[in-house]
This record gives sequence, C-alpha cells and structure tokens, in this order.
Amino acid sequence: MPIASVSPMLLRRPDAASLLAVSVSQILKWERDGLLTPIAMPGIRVVVYEAEQVRDLARQIIETGRRRTTGAATVGAVAS
Repeated sequence: MPIASVSPMLLRRPDAASLLAVSVSQILKWERDGLLTPIAMPGIRVVVYEAEQVRDLARQIIETGRRRTTGAATVGAVAS
C-alpha cells in the first residue's frame, strides 16, 4: 500500500495573487513586509508559498472586514 505524502500544497506567485484577488506586485510587497514567506524551489526559477499561509492571510483580510495596516504594508490593498 502506498504511503501518502505529507508535503504542504504550494502556490506560485500568480496563483497566490489570484487566490487573494490582488496583483503580483502586492504579493511581492507582502513578501518584503514579512506577511508571506517565499520558498525558492531548488533547480528551477520559481518562488512558491505554502497554501496554508496564503489561506491564513486571506482569512485575516476577510475577518478584519477592512484594510488593515501593518507598518508600511496595507493588508488587502491592491497595488496600482
């Protein structure tokens, strides 16, 4: 019987942006502000995020019901 993998689901930047309904620029800003932790994939030029961390950020945005500022970052804001 095969053993199920326990690796976390990963999302690429565009997928995380789509899930949160923001631009990739906003994802990069949240990355710089420490709200999302990027994971570099060895051997390929792709950065991903743990899906659970992205979902947690989405829940935080929904639960506040408004744009919440964290330092210079605005959680839930769409970059222009």
